[in-house]
Amino acid sequence: MSGCVLVPLDGSARARGALPVASVLAEGLGCAVHLLRAAEAGERPDALRAALAAEAEAAGLSAERLHTPTTATAAEAIQQVAASLEHPVICMTTRGQGDVRAALLGSVSASVLAGTDGPLVLLGPRAAAHPPATLSRLLVALDGSLTSEAILPTAMLWAELLALPVTLLHVGERVDAPRGQHDPHSVVAGVADQYRTKGLALDATVRTGEDPAEVIAACADEQPGTLLAMASHGRSGVRRMLLGSVTADTVRQAASPVLTVRPAGLVDPGDDPR
Repeated sequence: MSGCVLVPLDGSARARGALPVASVLAEGLGCAVHLLRAAEAGERPDALRAALAAEAEAAGLSAERLHTPTTATAAEAIQQVAASLEHPVICMTTRGQGDVRAALLGSVSASVLAGTDGPLVLLGPRAAAHPPATLSRLLVALDGSLTSEAILPTAMLWAELLALPVTLLHVGERVDAPRGQHDPHSVVAGVADQYRTKGLALDATVRTGEDPAEVIAACADEQPGTLLAMASHGRSGVRRMLLGSVTADTVRQAASPVLTVRPAGLVDPGDDPR
């Protein structure tokens, strides 16, 4: 159960794109919204709190708490506040300029993900520009690895709390691979059977494509109001690659918010530890 939805803001319209999604999540998860804006040198915390209150009012939401920490970096401010809260969900936008993969993997979002054990909801440029006012389904991207399945406990709990149907998605490169332990159809079918017994509305699909992020984003775009869910690292299809890069590319391309979690010390058998 989440204690609050924490939204980092910086005064930009881009950052405010997270507010509608945060409001929907807070209502569905039964928790409060907290707003955060890091105080830079020379800025008065009381003025920042007034600015945060104005942003909340303009967005039509009630923020239970306003945080204005003074720290060296935005990532440190987010981590500091999140550490002081009980079970926070961090909901934030990514930068819409430059190399979004680099921004996600090497800047604020990556630092926040690395420094927190809780769920992180990211909105890329498309999602921030037109954030969904409601959520209609949860699309869970899997790649057959234990690491990718680390998203499942959080995703399925959220599906139950938010009353969302679930679609399990596996992106493969070929449809003629031998049916077996790592067959994409077996992967999603096995997971689907496991969670159907818990009463969730759930279906599964396998798509093919050379660019996993492009396929995932396109699948999400087919239904407005989709919330994507992906673990932060894993394998994709028959090519071994960091799901961190796939997640970053998906955030960049999708019009949907992306729920991600950092698997705690989980190493998939056969993965290169480097």
